[in-house]
Amino acid sequence: MGDANKYRGCEPPDGGYGWVVVAAGFVVFFIAGGTFAVGGIFVVEFMEYFKQGAAQAAWIGALFGVNITSIGPLAGLMTTHFGSRPTVMFGGFLSTIGFVLSSFAPSLKFLYLSYGVCIGWGFGIAVIPTVVIISEYFRKRYAIANGITFTGAAIGTLVLPPIYNILIREYYWWGALLLAGGLSAQLMVCGALMRPLSLRMRGSQRNKHLQNKVRADDQNRTGVANVNEQVVSLLGRETDAHLQNDKKTYNTTSSGTWITDKSILDSSNFNLKRKIRQKLENFFSMIGITLFMEYPTFTIICIAQFLEGFGWNTAITLLVARAVSSGISKMDASLMLTVLGATSLLGRTCHGIIVDHGLISPIRLFGIAIAIGGVGMLLNPLTNIYGILVALAALLGLSSGTYQPLVPVSIRACIGEQHLSTGVGLDYFIMGIGYVAGPPFSGWLYDTMGDYKAAFFVAGATLLAGGILIILAPCLGSLCSRNADRQSNIHSEKFHNVV
Repeated sequence: MGDANKYRGCEPPDGGYGWVVVAAGFVVFFIAGGTFAVGGIFVVEFMEYFKQGAAQAAWIGALFGVNITSIGPLAGLMTTHFGSRPTVMFGGFLSTIGFVLSSFAPSLKFLYLSYGVCIGWGFGIAVIPTVVIISEYFRKRYAIANGITFTGAAIGTLVLPPIYNILIREYYWWGALLLAGGLSAQLMVCGALMRPLSLRMRGSQRNKHLQNKVRADDQNRTGVANVNEQVVSLLGRETDAHLQNDKKTYNTTSSGTWITDKSILDSSNFNLKRKIRQKLENFFSMIGITLFMEYPTFTIICIAQFLEGFGWNTAITLLVARAVSSGISKMDASLMLTVLGATSLLGRTCHGIIVDHGLISPIRLFGIAIAIGGVGMLLNPLTNIYGILVALAALLGLSSGTYQPLVPVSIRACIGEQHLSTGVGLDYFIMGIGYVAGPPFSGWLYDTMGDYKAAFFVAGATLLAGGILIILAPCLGSLCSRNADRQSNIHSEKFHNVV
């Protein structure tokens, strides 16, 4: 195992240098989230320059969004084995290379790899370890610290789009991409600031630790000596018994006679199966698959996150188009996204105070926030009044700003800090599948029905279902655990009866 787990035993300082790490994490989310928001601006420039249709150019943004989340399991694995600092720095390096290559792109297909894949993977690799290292520095104030970090994405969404518009006007899209690469390079600086917790103990704590270690070593040496004597005695008795009871079966055929030691064959087959099973278990444990079996509540949250990704991406993709189709001007419709971003910022900054003061559990607030967003989506097709649509957009922004930072907080509450990097990576991957599935399905509904009402009803229903599922996740997880224990006891009784 790498460096990441060395620091699990340290007591989180809940402050101090941890606030420097939070500031670095804020910048990571500012760059990644803000760049994600300006993707549409560059797509328009790519269409005009390469003279391609919207369908071909849209694949750049789609690949970019998918790869940010789909790289989650690999980012979690890298964080577990190498630590947060080098992983964030590698993500910054990869995204910077992607921006530089994109500025020299000879075709749209080249941008599929340089912008959609390389930059998407770079940002995805940088985000996961940022969430993990903050959990190492904070325990009591984790929700507040995590909320401040996620606020960077909301502020980046508000600040970077007009800046990139100016850069494109002054330096064209290729010059703007080079400057974006310089901004992305700051991720490496942020990663360098994310130093892991030190294991050094000071004063009496260190001396007490050394004394306990010496005492434990003495006890271990005494215990090992006693165990060695018992093992030698036991092996001697078992060897004598084996020599006396070892019976061989003689089989005779026309070709001759041979001796088969059934006990040796059975033992070798058993050892082979055990080794194969052990390797499979180690592989599944390494990529985090065992978390789904060990923590039913985590499994339920991941299922709900798929529903959340499906509904949320549909809302963001179709919110403006739905308003325009109801007769609202494009300018007024675009202001709805500004209102959504502002209320999202409010949710990201305020939810941590509620959670860290123990007023409500993070998982319950997580589910309630998603459910409220689902209700807002369900109400959207029922009115064409601009003021009400703006209020519903504000409700959706407050919902997303509250529940998105609570994803790692809730996962840590389910599976613990030790598995957080792997758990967050898997959760983001599953959520990304919903992100990919939502807009195409909603587009198909629009083509079939002729309006956006059905798409919003489906998206709202999936968000509401996901929220309810998360609210019930602790109860459902406990029920699943009790059923698993009951089945284990039944199998154990059957085994003893057979024996």
